[in-house]
Amino acid sequence: KPFNKDTINQYIKMKKILLLFLFMISIINSYSQTFDLSILTSGKWNVTSPVDPDCTTKYYFDNSYCYVDVYFTEFKRFYSKTRKYYLSDTKPSSFDKSKVGKNKNGKYLIMLNETKWKGNIIEIMLCFKIINVAQNKLTMVNCYIKENGFYEKQTFEWTKIIE
Repeated sequence: KPFNKDTINQYIKMKKILLLFLFMISIINSYSQTFDLSILTSGKWNVTSPVDPDCTTKYYFDNSYCYVDVYFTEFKRFYSKTRKYYLSDTKPSSFDKSKVGKNKNGKYLIMLNETKWKGNIIEIMLCFKIINVAQNKLTMVNCYIKENGFYEKQTFEWTKIIE
């Protein structure tokens, strides 16, 4: 039985609605995953989740470096660390030092943790997929995979410190 004109028109109308719906979802999805560097550099960030009862951790950024301040409450000791970082649209397999200070937006926050041990510098890449960006809150999931194993995926929340 051939299709009548009304059936064809309904099909075309439904197809247009579906395409519009898919287009809107893709726009919303791509917008929610894009992260602008100016959000990071706009102030200090306090790690609010997961909660560590033994310390408080704060991050602040310039265009190339992440500054980490950790205060160990029980020992009343303060620890500071500086890390190179960049933003990326894709999850890298290794830290690309040539991208430090260059990318102004991305879906991933990539940091380089450099530690001196027995006279050697050990470099470990830290990778966070940015899940949600609100005015004063940043939600991420770690995505770094080690060669000899893996880290359990964990959600992190940073809250902007209002001073």
